Amino acid sequence: MERLMSSVLIVEDEKIERESIYNILKERFKGIMRLYTAKNGREAVECYQKVLPDVVLTDIDMPIMNGLEAIEQMKQTHHHSIYLILTSYDYFSYARDAIRLGVEDFILKPAKPEELISAVSHAISAVKVAKNKAMSETALLKKYTEIQPVLEQECLYTILSNHSEIEIQNHLRYLNISAKNALCILIEADGNNKEMRQLKNDLCDVGYSCLYDVIDHNHVFFLLHNRNLLPQDVEVIEYVLAQHHVKNLALGIGSIQTQLSQFKRSYAQAMRRLHRYDADEPLRIAIYKETERSFQIDLSVYENRMLEAFKKKDEKEMDHIIHELAQELLVCSAEHITTLVNQLVKDLTVRLQSLVQVNIDINSLPEFALKEEEKYQSFEVSLHYVLQSLFRPLRNEQYHEVNTLAKKAMNYINHNFRKPISLNDLAKELNVSPFYVSKLIKSAFGKNFTDVVAEVRIEESKRLLKEQQRVKKIAFDVGFQSQSYFAKMFRKMVGMTPKEYQDLFMK
Repeated sequence: MERLMSSVLIVEDEKIERESIYNILKERFKGIMRLYTAKNGREAVECYQKVLPDVVLTDIDMPIMNGLEAIEQMKQTHHHSIYLILTSYDYFSYARDAIRLGVEDFILKPAKPEELISAVSHAISAVKVAKNKAMSETALLKKYTEIQPVLEQECLYTILSNHSEIEIQNHLRYLNISAKNALCILIEADGNNKEMRQLKNDLCDVGYSCLYDVIDHNHVFFLLHNRNLLPQDVEVIEYVLAQHHVKNLALGIGSIQTQLSQFKRSYAQAMRRLHRYDADEPLRIAIYKETERSFQIDLSVYENRMLEAFKKKDEKEMDHIIHELAQELLVCSAEHITTLVNQLVKDLTVRLQSLVQVNIDINSLPEFALKEEEKYQSFEVSLHYVLQSLFRPLRNEQYHEVNTLAKKAMNYINHNFRKPISLNDLAKELNVSPFYVSKLIKSAFGKNFTDVVAEVRIEESKRLLKEQQRVKKIAFDVGFQSQSYFAKMFRKMVGMTPKEYQDLFMK
């Protein structure tokens, strides 16, 4: 309740007059008004800055600082107060300055109680009206500020999702945007959303409406303007982009489109250029309208890359390839994407069955189907799901194959460690390359080939040392070429010399 009370600052250098006004207002507005007093303009300014009163009731002719000078300083605080002046007929010469300062009313001295109360009441009412209006405008502005990004996102999806011109126009009207030209800019997302929002603000500051959102790991900017763009307009956009563009991020710029129904082409063009833009060349925007042409996607390139990543068991590379494919497919309609992805799955199935020699039941794989309204929200996730469903069982088979080879490798080492053996000998035995067998052993046992062989030899030497055989003989019997190297490896793996270990088992 305290914050709802009105407040009045009384500024009067005559003590009797000041106290009289104070008592009149206190009696009339008891319990609903806070009253403050000051005896000169300087004191009034100091008090004003502390309490920010609703109404200032001030004399003009005062020592140190007069009333009009005080009002001028108070107004620098930009608080919405109402100012009333106490004056006599002799001071109407101040009327022009008072009007300039926005003084609400004059009260003649000596102030009559009814006139004083009436003037203050009207001032308080005016303050309440102004406060309610300000609160309503603030609430409306806040509400619009909260909903504007949502409206922008909906408008952006409407442009990209093959909606009719009427639907696009309706969404633009909600945002109070009139658009005759559109230009799409894509920047690869890197988490720096603050910098991208600043880029949007800067583009708006130079005169463009800008729709912005993050779609499929890219910052998407749709610049809209209600007139044809001139060459100097394009130069301004290029300059703003150059100030914000990070060299190591992929950038794609579409051409300027002049028909509402074709705005989405600029996005498709930006998408095609996203990973083909030379970071060293200057930013250039195509001011002409590009001739639309059929855009062919070579799925065999992606098939080969996926198979290569599968062979290398490179999950990160596989995710990257799927992401690139999703980005390139997004320029197509949902119906065409559905056809292409199902064809890709079918072709991959044939090639993977040949590679892994496992029969894949294509009917057991999840069917891929995409709706136009889902294209920019869930497509990449769906693509990941269907392709991983294809590769996952094959990875299990691949792991089983690797596990079998690892067992064969260990069996060969266990039977041949007493003689000199090399990685080439093992690779020849398993009918694979030395490089492959090296990776196989590292993956299966967490050690390289030399360490695995040494470990087998040390384990056998521990058995012979317990039988109290001669250390030198044991070294050569288990496959070491010298006693000193045997002692070194034994100490490294067991933590003591062969002799110290042997002594532990003496009877």
